Amino acid sequence: MLNKIWCKTKRLVAIAKEVNSEFKALLDLADWGKEEYKPDLLGVYAIERMVTEAKGKLIKTAIDSALKKHDVRNLKVPQEVWDRFDKMPGFSEKQIEAYIVKNFVAKADEVAEEQLLKEAKRLVPWTWKEGEGTAPCKAEELVQGSKLTLNVYWSYESLNYDSIDRIRALEKLMNVIIYGVPASKAETLGLADLINAARETGQQDRTYTWTNKLIEKFRIYKNGKFEIKFKKARNAKRIANVLTLK
Repeated sequence: MLNKIWCKTKRLVAIAKEVNSEFKALLDLADWGKEEYKPDLLGVYAIERMVTEAKGKLIKTAIDSALKKHDVRNLKVPQEVWDRFDKMPGFSEKQIEAYIVKNFVAKADEVAEEQLLKEAKRLVPWTWKEGEGTAPCKAEELVQGSKLTLNVYWSYESLNYDSIDRIRALEKLMNVIIYGVPASKAETLGLADLINAARETGQQDRTYTWTNKLIEKFRIYKNGKFEIKFKKARNAKRIANVLTLK
């Protein structure tokens, strides 16, 4: 279906050029004169740009469809892959799906876990260490009993969206590390949703009681400190160890 849409879309440039040619022929019949400038009826450059943008949207749809077809979540296809498809002379949904299946679906859990960990690691605070300079905190510095302390960032009176995304990645990573859920199918725990809901009241810097089998509560501070109290101290240590792996 996407291939048919592309075939129709790419014809727009040729149609525009044909229309412009016919229009100028009519101007010749109307005695505009050979030396007089004859304007285009349609802007070919603008249409070429629209076709290029349309191709990008078709590529995104093809990639998303391939991942959804194989029930792969929590996986972002790198920009260089998008660029690869964009440079193709045409568009092929089948070719895009084959590439995504071979390079991403086949190792979806490995790639998804790597991406979730990379995002969640950005919650680890940095400190000044003598002889080392500024460096990420070590696992033992993040844990006190069953409490894990991380860091988020504010934008005016609300947590910025990067911090929210990092918290969501952490939630999914918890399901992977603690419960062994495949990374490509891991769900959030609801922490980020609670924080987002509090955005409306302007009270994101508070303690959130969150009753589930993993977390007892968590707290956001105005200074950026983000504390999570686990029901079991060993889980706080497990997550801290994973986040501080080099």
